[in-house]
Amino acid sequence: MQLSGVSIGGLFFLFFLVNAGLALIPAAIAQGKGRSFFGYWVFGLFFFVIALVVALVVSDESGAPGTAQTGPTRVPCPRCAELVAAGAVACRFCGMDYDRPLMPPVTLARTCPTDGCSERGRPTDRRRCDVCEAATYPLSTSADSSF
Repeated sequence: MQLSGVSIGGLFFLFFLVNAGLALIPAAIAQGKGRSFFGYWVFGLFFFVIALVVALVVSDESGAPGTAQTGPTRVPCPRCAELVAAGAVACRFCGMDYDRPLMPPVTLARTCPTDGCSERGRPTDRRRCDVCEAATYPLSTSADSSF
């Protein structure tokens, strides 16, 4: 059977190709969240709109459940400079044992104290202000009121 020069089989094949391409969208979103690319592609192939909504709403499985990742999760090994998990007690590449777990370096935010400086109040990690060359001071926190 044909409709104005186009066969029904051709229309079905075209519909399948477009739908297979659209199914890549929820699959890519789900893969970015640590979920199965192929599983969401098949899901999106049959139920595109539902799969897209589920892929957008589903939680991120790449980290621990219920916790937001803050800061780097990997730090360089002091010996071989390969990235190892923060909190590791030994390097899996060179075998170096650490006397205490590796933790990401903590940088204290500093600020320029000079009145009228365009950088005043802006956090920086430098010891001198880029604009007025004044010595910067660590930003005070609620836990540290000694400054």
